[in-house]
Amino acid sequence: MSESAKVKQIEKTLTHDMKDAYLGCKDVMDFIALMAFSNWGVAQFVPEINNPGGRKYEVDYQMPETNKLVSAFLWNSANTKAGKLSPVLMLSAICSDLRNRGIEPGEILMSQDLYFWLRMDETTRLLVHGNDKKAQTVTTAQMADLLAGNEIPPVTVITRKMGMDMDGKRKSLEPWNHNFICIKPAGVIGEIQPAIEDSELIEEENVDYMNAGGGIRIAKWRTGESTGQVAAEYTQGSGRLLPLITEIGAIICLQVRGFEEKRKYQPMQMVWHVPIGLNPNLRVQQLLK
Repeated sequence: MSESAKVKQIEKTLTHDMKDAYLGCKDVMDFIALMAFSNWGVAQFVPEINNPGGRKYEVDYQMPETNKLVSAFLWNSANTKAGKLSPVLMLSAICSDLRNRGIEPGEILMSQDLYFWLRMDETTRLLVHGNDKKAQTVTTAQMADLLAGNEIPPVTVITRKMGMDMDGKRKSLEPWNHNFICIKPAGVIGEIQPAIEDSELIEEENVDYMNAGGGIRIAKWRTGESTGQVAAEYTQGSGRLLPLITEIGAIICLQVRGFEEKRKYQPMQMVWHVPIGLNPNLRVQQLLK
């Protein structure tokens, strides 16, 4: 190994822990936002599930009740084949309703499996290729053209996963709920609001601190014979941060799976409504073909 390579390897070793600590703080912000976008504007943390060693709490962005929608029918091939559901028509109608309210939809968020189903469903293939060629698959370019032609914003597929230590074991956790679709304005819809971290006011002895920017503080300390502990070095990232979603009134949460169809509807009757229990004055919109 050359001398320059050795130097780079040493730098990587020295900065690796600090980088992980910094990115870990930012991951929490992503986790809160993505969970809220796929859970009626609420991010919930439970020690046994997604916050080991922490406490139970939630961040509620107070999403308007009229923005919490549920499809009348589950988004699956059985319902589209039976003529009960046309996902592209439903998305187009919701986007049209948003524009009537003065909100311009700019992006749709959904999981990879839901996007793949939507792209390959028979109703989508029929719209793209016609009845005689509907056996052909739909490419991503063709899907983008179909959405644009129906005034539906482009789809962003959410595949974000985050690592979490649970009882000393690393596990993967997804903040996104695969049963939901989020329709949001394009561009910036919020900001990260930092507050003063405790260590900025009162620093502990024998701990080295560094301001990493954006309200995040990195702390490093060592243990050993002087402390009567096993020799070790620790790196910790901390920050009092909260992602503020300033455009929550322009964001739609649409649940398309993971619920029970309780009502009887006529075929191709497009209905979406606020879930019972969230709004005593149930808002129902209907679009009849």
